[in-house]
Amino acid sequence: MNIKSKKTRIISHVGANDIYSFDKNERDPETVIAQFKSLTDTLKEKTDNAVIIGILPRKIENWYYLEQAKKINNKVKIMCEAKGIKYLDFWYKFTDRSLFARDGIHLNNLDETKVPSALKVPENNEIKKTTGSGGVHVSIPTKASTPEAQRPQTPATPISPTPATQRLQSGNSEHRILRSQI
Repeated sequence: MNIKSKKTRIISHVGANDIYSFDKNERDPETVIAQFKSLTDTLKEKTDNAVIIGILPRKIENWYYLEQAKKINNKVKIMCEAKGIKYLDFWYKFTDRSLFARDGIHLNNLDETKVPSALKVPENNEIKKTTGSGGVHVSIPTKASTPEAQRPQTPATPISPTPATQRLQSGNSEHRILRSQI
């Protein structure tokens, strides 16, 4: 599906679970960067109005994760600038540990609203949001009165979790791993 329109904005926030692993050799940051390249290529092909939100810090203190997240964010920012995709750095908006669920990984339900509010998006039914795999994927009409804004959105499709994601999410059945269809 192509969305070559300024009326719909595709926002992607992914990558955190891919680098957060108990075995730091399990997920190479270069693999995550290659996945971001694929994502930015797809976004550029499908829409003229895409936004990527950088990886956020986690409540759980892990020096390796923080260093890799910053490294990946820097490379993804450069990649987005080269492709004309807007990149948002919310690193310092999410440093308060109280924003996270008890697992220390995912945003708590109340504070997931900070993402749309940081984007200055109204919180209503015009926002399609799926969460999982460390990501928040949001499709937001830029003008609520457009016919596109009133059409039902395509549901997200389940994907298989990585071994690291399975370990992190074991025992927490409230999270589903989803990927938005673009």
